[in-house]
Amino acid sequence: MRPHPVGVAIVVAACGSPSETGGNPDARAMGAVADASAEGAAEGAAGDATDGSTADAGDGTTDSPTDGDASVLADGPPVDAGSPTGPPTLGATSAIATLIGRFATPAPGQANIGFYATDLGWTFVHDGALQVLFGDSWSNPQGTDLGSQQDDVLGQISLGQFGGADAVEAWVTSHAPAAGQPSWHAAAPSIGLQTNAQGNASPIRLSRDGTILETSFGLTPETGFSNARGDTTGAAFILYFMNDYVPCSGGSTPTCPGGFTCDTGLGLCGPLTNVSMPCAMGTTSCACSATAGGGLCQDRTSSTYDSTERGRIESAVVRQEVGNADPTTHELFYVQPWPTNKFFNATARTVRDFDPARAAGVGNDYRAADGSSPGSEKVFLWGRPGFAGTGANGRDLELYFAYVDMPSFDPKGHFAWTPQYFTGLSLAGAPQFSSDPTAAIPLDLDDTTPGDQPKETWDIVNQNAVSYVPALGAWIMLYGGDLPASFLAGTKGDAVNAVQRDPQGAIHARFAKQPWGPWSPPQELFAGGDKSSSTVSGQYVPGGILRHPSCSDPTCAPNESVYSASELGVLYGANVIDPWMVDRGDHVDFYWNVSTWDPYEVVLMRSSVVKPR
Repeated sequence: MRPHPVGVAIVVAACGSPSETGGNPDARAMGAVADASAEGAAEGAAGDATDGSTADAGDGTTDSPTDGDASVLADGPPVDAGSPTGPPTLGATSAIATLIGRFATPAPGQANIGFYATDLGWTFVHDGALQVLFGDSWSNPQGTDLGSQQDDVLGQISLGQFGGADAVEAWVTSHAPAAGQPSWHAAAPSIGLQTNAQGNASPIRLSRDGTILETSFGLTPETGFSNARGDTTGAAFILYFMNDYVPCSGGSTPTCPGGFTCDTGLGLCGPLTNVSMPCAMGTTSCACSATAGGGLCQDRTSSTYDSTERGRIESAVVRQEVGNADPTTHELFYVQPWPTNKFFNATARTVRDFDPARAAGVGNDYRAADGSSPGSEKVFLWGRPGFAGTGANGRDLELYFAYVDMPSFDPKGHFAWTPQYFTGLSLAGAPQFSSDPTAAIPLDLDDTTPGDQPKETWDIVNQNAVSYVPALGAWIMLYGGDLPASFLAGTKGDAVNAVQRDPQGAIHARFAKQPWGPWSPPQELFAGGDKSSSTVSGQYVPGGILRHPSCSDPTCAPNESVYSASELGVLYGANVIDPWMVDRGDHVDFYWNVSTWDPYEVVLMRSSVVKPR
């Protein structure tokens, strides 16, 4: 057992009217209840509306921030990462606009570029623009992928035009939905997508040593970041989820890199797909008679490992891809593989100054790197060994943390990338790290209980979004939602019935003083709705953002033709938009986006965190 860092534990509470918390008037409050007056205050003042007629198309060029830039307000003065804070509490949440999808406001001249719908939307600031990484994208309503080999896209939102929360609010307010449409069909800020010579949407491409990798359905960007440098070493970076399992080396005694263990009884059985799972030879679910390449590598220290068939499979190591963007062709990334299991599902954020020798984080500056001190700036990484666990069977998706020195641009993508994995705290409270991925230990997910509590409340975690809120001196993590039964069946096999799902399919929030925790217990931020009832609730009601077959009003979320008409929509892929955080005195507004699986959309959200009193 490791000691807890010094500081005051942070707890959260969810509150707000039913319409603003996904139709859940009984939102759980395990900490202090937020002041209901924050709901009205969270609206803030909307700035002057703009019609976009002279707007920057979001091409990544540097613009001057608008007055009252929320990124400046959110950045604020440095907050000593070791100083104590009280408990912030969650305020209201509302869906304010579609970020992109069929209801998007395209950048000027991009109304007909062969782009219909998409998901995810990971954001980071680079070169004067908000970079947006989208996942599997469709070129038409029939769900045809943007490309047969690559189908993910990169866009930019001008921070000259949309540098602050008030400008975003003003844009949404002045671009109201059509009559009879729900409020969240309002147009969000314009996104300029990368296009090719033919004027069509140009997908993201990964080049590993001259070979363009396949990144079609199911293979998607996980996160991105910038080293914020203005010289030739500056670059935007990407981390890609690749379902690329690592085979053991050949020979009479097969081995694995990085301290991983070879399981000679694991293999890959055809026909393979981008979401195929390995196979345990000689079991009832595997018809293969021989292994592929002499077995597959495992991380037997992963929270998903045990000696059962599922435990062996879910602890297998994959090659993720990490790379930097071409200086002129922004959607082309030169990449290198990163073998991992515990960061199978990862997110990243940069910081200005981090030294692991500092006890309790005192002296660290967790604001986003600005390129001024390359030696002190780091990339923080959080990860889990999957998207859905089975806690009932002892295979939780526990949370891990690592950092890496800030990389510099390399034209072949061979920049230094040696993650240092969190292994616990010293008696003095200083975080300990190792370059051995098997030494990484899970983080404490309950700061209200003595000792380490690494297990999740619900099995479906989906993607994680972790961001630092300077005005609170704390980290916020968003994660959760739900997965459709068809997806779970394909990835969990016969273990699908053991998956414990949040009855509301909600996005949850946690807070922590330090990136390694301890983290506060999960609190409901935004609920999907009760999927067990034929009576619509939450976001399944008219005007909601999720589709339900029992909802027949014209303002009900529509069914995309490629999805089963009987399957309900779900939330996933929450992402915090850092430069649009704004300190409003007694509370902080933060803006985030969430994906919906039917209809296939990305929706812009606003939530508030009430400051400690």
